[in-house]
Amino acid sequence: MRWFYFVSAMWVTLAGLVGAMTVSAQTAANASTAAAMLAKAAEAPGVPASDLRGLAGAMRDAAGALVIDAPVSGSGRLPKGTLVLHATVAPGNSPGCISGERIVLPASATLVIEIGGAEPCSGYDRFTADEFVIEGATLELRLLDGYVPAPDARFEVLVFQSLSGGFGRVDTSQALLPDRGAWDVDALLSTGELRMAQGDAPTPAQVPLPTAALGMLAVALAGLAGFAGGWRVAR
Repeated sequence: MRWFYFVSAMWVTLAGLVGAMTVSAQTAANASTAAAMLAKAAEAPGVPASDLRGLAGAMRDAAGALVIDAPVSGSGRLPKGTLVLHATVAPGNSPGCISGERIVLPASATLVIEIGGAEPCSGYDRFTADEFVIEGATLELRLLDGYVPAPDARFEVLVFQSLSGGFGRVDTSQALLPDRGAWDVDALLSTGELRMAQGDAPTPAQVPLPTAALGMLAVALAGLAGFAGGWRVAR
């Protein structure tokens, strides 16, 4: 009888241990879901998905979207479904390409686009998605290694089927252009292209007058003032 009780106690103990291990294993599996999705993500042509960085701490929200608070960089295809990217998104490794399905960029996000040549993915960054939802994110442009775009250059940095919303701020402080050149971002939300817009010619008020002309203008103004004073006295 004692032997029976002993065996029964051992069986209960082993069953409890197995149950605890099963619960722990399930918890660990749930915690690593985002990492597993990254490992199984379809690869971009010629670019391993493992080159992407910043997805390890991703969590799913109540709507099923994958929420990523860490900076994302590298090249490859993002996990399927809706991704909400809250921090810096920097495609490539100076430069490169990232692709995904439905990408949400809230106001806390900054999309960094580096430009160092005329070809996408090797010369400049490109972000491809079926759908972009841009909720006031910052767009930051950077020129690499002294690169100067041609006056008629166009860079298709966003490729999409649909895009809604817009950027709250465009930072070009690290992408200054010579000869009063400027970036034209008006077409970005419709065609995905960044274009070059040359500076306008100076208005007459901006053209500096020669010193002699300034002197003549002062004399003329003084004469007009004297004439006006005399006219008032005569009246």
